[in-house]
Amino acid sequence: MRSIDVLIVGGGQAGLATAYHLSQNNISFLIVEKHQRLGDNWRQRYDSLVLFATRRYSHIPGLKMNGNQAGYPGKDEVGDYLEEYASHFKFPLTLGSEITNVDKRGGVYRATYNDSKGNAQEVSCKAVVIATGGFQKPNLLHCASNLSDNVSQFTAESYRRPSQLPAGPVLVVGDGATGRQVAKELSRSHKVVLATGSRRPVKPQQIFGKDYFWWLDKLGFLKATKNSWLGKYMQSKQPFPGRKLGLNHLKQDGVQIENKVEAAVVDKVYFEGGKMAQIKSVIWAIGYHCDYSWLKLTGILGERGELIEERGVSNVEGGLYCIGKPWQWTRGSATLTGVGDDAKYIVDNICDYLADSEELEVSFDEMEPNPA
Repeated sequence: MRSIDVLIVGGGQAGLATAYHLSQNNISFLIVEKHQRLGDNWRQRYDSLVLFATRRYSHIPGLKMNGNQAGYPGKDEVGDYLEEYASHFKFPLTLGSEITNVDKRGGVYRATYNDSKGNAQEVSCKAVVIATGGFQKPNLLHCASNLSDNVSQFTAESYRRPSQLPAGPVLVVGDGATGRQVAKELSRSHKVVLATGSRRPVKPQQIFGKDYFWWLDKLGFLKATKNSWLGKYMQSKQPFPGRKLGLNHLKQDGVQIENKVEAAVVDKVYFEGGKMAQIKSVIWAIGYHCDYSWLKLTGILGERGELIEERGVSNVEGGLYCIGKPWQWTRGSATLTGVGDDAKYIVDNICDYLADSEELEVSFDEMEPNPA
């Protein structure tokens, strides 16, 4: 069985930023990534996806993204950047490998994963970093199962382009950044109904010639923590930048705006307030939830199935960490823009944890045997 200091589960920006800081501290690690190629978590998203942040704010520690720093990268460019990043620093990793089990025995974590050939592999480690982020399993409403098989259903993860959808009305559920972008794109070829939620405010992509993230950075909003008054205000409003993604702009594009979905039967969807729409397809863009079914540890999850943690450090199990979740600590925690700061904090914590563990091992080794 291979033995390392730290196992990193996930090779996206969160896992790679963690790997960078671990390598700077000469801590041994392995990245286990389920995709066959680094960056595929980005490449497999919808074709028209372009980041809200410019290249200047779209990189992780140690290596900037190539190209015009004032321009906005697309999804494939981000995927290629992450692949280049891991190659540049020569990180140890295994691709096409999915974790199936992590448990802890005698203070040591033991992990099992299936490699790209389907063979089970084992590794032991002193610490585990869950770097799968907060975008693992797409959410669906319960009424999704009430729709007929004749209604094509997609999630923000499975939708790629308008040509996937059959002719006829399409319902987009969720009016966050993804939902609104997809609704706008589909409005050119389909009749689109957008089911809204809290109706989040949309901010201009640029203000007085400066990028939205430039302003967030200079005004200190990117560093606002989730427990600060500013952080709490931003979480309550959940604003996002975009070009002509306001509801009035979408209406001008022909998108029909409705309230939350209340029920669905066969090919009909009912909204709060009593309105109804008949549809041929639906795209669920209402966020994601985490899947920790492979984590065989007791008491580490809260009532909603989330890891009990503070700033990415488990409150229950020593040596267990997570990174890349939305608002894990700041506005940028789930983005290329801010995940590096979280990674440094976690690795600093890991360094302390490993040092304490070594001191404990030494103290046990130096104890006098108890005479019989």
